[in-house]
Amino acid sequence: MLAFRYPQNPILLTLVVFQSQLLAMCVRSGELGNLWPLGMALFAVIALPGMLAAKVAAGRSPYQAGSGSQG
Repeated sequence: MLAFRYPQNPILLTLVVFQSQLLAMCVRSGELGNLWPLGMALFAVIALPGMLAAKVAAGRSPYQAGSGSQG
């Protein structure tokens, strides 16, 4: 949904959504832990199908940069 509405950088939006899940887990548990780099890498790998879907959605978006329909 974000990539469809804001198609300028869909892959970054996907990574932000998936990596924020790791941040939410750390905030909820109250500790970062020793394996947080592994968790970030795992969430990045899990985000790959989402990145592909975001790229496709951004390509079909009517909100393309420079179209003048930013409403």
